[in-house]
Amino acid sequence: MSRVEPAKPRFTVTDEVGGVRIIIPVKRSWPMILFTAFWLLMWAIGEVMTIHELLTGKWASGFAQVFTGGWVCAWTVAGAYIISAWCWGLAGREVILLKEGSLDIRREAFGIGRSKEFDVAQIRELRVQPQPFDAKKSPFGRNSWFWAPGTVAFDYGASTQHFGSNLDEAEAKLLIEVIKKRANL
Repeated sequence: MSRVEPAKPRFTVTDEVGGVRIIIPVKRSWPMILFTAFWLLMWAIGEVMTIHELLTGKWASGFAQVFTGGWVCAWTVAGAYIISAWCWGLAGREVILLKEGSLDIRREAFGIGRSKEFDVAQIRELRVQPQPFDAKKSPFGRNSWFWAPGTVAFDYGASTQHFGSNLDEAEAKLLIEVIKKRANL
């Protein structure tokens, strides 16, 4: 019988001047990252070939050109979404910064992302809230492998905020302990 060692959390906690920084790296799925890279390559080839055909006027029909132009626009938007998902899967992370009186949550990939700042005095009910199985969200009943809302939740005014994307429940509990201790919640 082999002894199982306790798992370590993926997040790191660093004390900084004026606060505490917690970094939660994305849980990488290399099969999805590789598949998405291949899909993007095929997508780019199809897009370039279609744009080339549109610009060289291979279609005489005006309707075919309008339809294909609309298709290229939709294809470009879908490609941009998949590129952002691929970047998230490859280099995504959540950065939580606890400063005097505020909790900043940033989701970024390659340094590009969005931040939200919350007043610590307004945060209520910091808790673990795993995402339930929902067959409508994907074929597997979960949020997609990117942009998952998060396992840690708190009430802020009349809304519920989430972070800690793809954290296990045990990791989320450890993270909550750190935040409560450091932010005096």
